[in-house]
Amino acid sequence: MVPYITQKSTDEIIERIQSYSFDQEIRLAEGIVMFFIPNGHLSGSASILIEMREGLYEKKTILFSGDTSGTKHIIFTKPLDIKERKIDFIVSEATYNNKLIEKDNFESEFTKYIQETCIERKGRIICPVFSVGRSSNCLVKLRHVYEAHPEFKDIKVYLASPMACKAHHLLCSKSNLEFYSEEWQEEIDVVDWNQVEYIESFKALLKVLNNPDSCVILASAGMVKAYSEYVIGQLISTKKNRVVFCGYQAEGTQGRMILDGIQKSMTIEDQDGKRRSVGINAKISNVVGQSGHSSYKELCELWSSVEKKKLKTILLNHGNPEGMPFFKRELQKALPNVDIKITKYNEVVRLC
Repeated sequence: MVPYITQKSTDEIIERIQSYSFDQEIRLAEGIVMFFIPNGHLSGSASILIEMREGLYEKKTILFSGDTSGTKHIIFTKPLDIKERKIDFIVSEATYNNKLIEKDNFESEFTKYIQETCIERKGRIICPVFSVGRSSNCLVKLRHVYEAHPEFKDIKVYLASPMACKAHHLLCSKSNLEFYSEEWQEEIDVVDWNQVEYIESFKALLKVLNNPDSCVILASAGMVKAYSEYVIGQLISTKKNRVVFCGYQAEGTQGRMILDGIQKSMTIEDQDGKRRSVGINAKISNVVGQSGHSSYKELCELWSSVEKKKLKTILLNHGNPEGMPFFKRELQKALPNVDIKITKYNEVVRLC
């Protein structure tokens, strides 16, 4: 079988990568330029704004939102600010097209979990996280919890993910402050927070797992793969431990089946390489309100903030088909004079 990705193809891709700052003009062709503008989803993430210029005064603009937090303020980001921008066409994500995102309950719930699991039961908490974004959110919020509860000072927090560890040290470098708003700049010392230890190798992870002390382990990936799957597999059979989900678990994933109580056991690999099945006996919990996406209300508010006389069309994509008609109706109420279309896979839409 021919691999999809080889060292040669990777090297060729890397050679072609070009880096640009936010709001830097990038020439695509004669009369066509684009800009990356902050969109608040993750640190460094951007929406794409394309301008097609005709003569000195005529100009048409298209905004590709990509994943966006809309009007929410996500840790280590800059929100998408398009207030009064002159935009003709928007291609909008619609991930939460018929849902509202629940209120963030991370700090209150984790305070309770650390007290019950780590202090009273002498157990360990395992939290699967996405390496970029969710791990940052969790560490900052956990620091707030620990600052409010000095009795937790002996409960270590481990970030078990080589990618997340490298991303944090890069993210919290003072040379990269352009990626997020001033309100988050005081949080960059999360890297040097006393209770946190960064686990960047499997050998270091095994040392943590062999230590019986109570602790909180944040491990990637967010849907119970790689490090998080291994950590959860080693600890989930013990009743005094707890698995806390803090991110979306897609249908059919192991994380979703554990969260929903469908999966009753896991097949794990011991440190000597032998595979065996273990029962799921640990407590399973879920904290909500952590999404970096916008709800339909926030997207309606966001797109209503542009120059309304200029805006002609909004194309909706990246959302479940069942919820699209609802979102279109809500958006149409906010923007009655705008043509709103639900796009289909491979559909070609002529804008001008």
